[in-house]
Amino acid sequence: MKRAISSMVMTMAFAMIAAIPAMAQDAAKKDAAPKPAKGLSQSVLEQWNDVGRKLIAMAEDFPEDKYDFKPTPAQRSFAEQLLHAAGANYFFINIANGLAGMMVDPFANQQVRLFEWAYGFMEHSGEHYGQLVVYYRLAGLVPPESRPKK
Repeated sequence: MKRAISSMVMTMAFAMIAAIPAMAQDAAKKDAAPKPAKGLSQSVLEQWNDVGRKLIAMAEDFPEDKYDFKPTPAQRSFAEQLLHAAGANYFFINIANGLAGMMVDPFANQQVRLFEWAYGFMEHSGEHYGQLVVYYRLAGLVPPESRPKK
């Protein structure tokens, strides 16, 4: 089960990465003019990819025998949390290429900017990352992002 979930999360992450162009980063020069601000879409995609990277690291790192772990019986298991976040990733990938467009929010039956939806999904995935950090701690583990850097 761990491999299937980890594979699904990794596949979605690779799709996200492939959806945006590779960006070169130049070393900052003291006498150079400041670079222009990034576009809204680029900023959201970079933040989204960072949350996705953290979720993938957790999916690969969490012990397989603890994938059914729930802090309380009424809450989702670790695996269910990952699958929920993966579902948001899937939806986000389908809208990420046109963040300037509009859509009808199916929950509010109201037009919204795709950027707003994308930002909401990114923030929502960040919430699930935070929940999974709690799962790690309650299971007596240290999340990958909290470990000393090598």
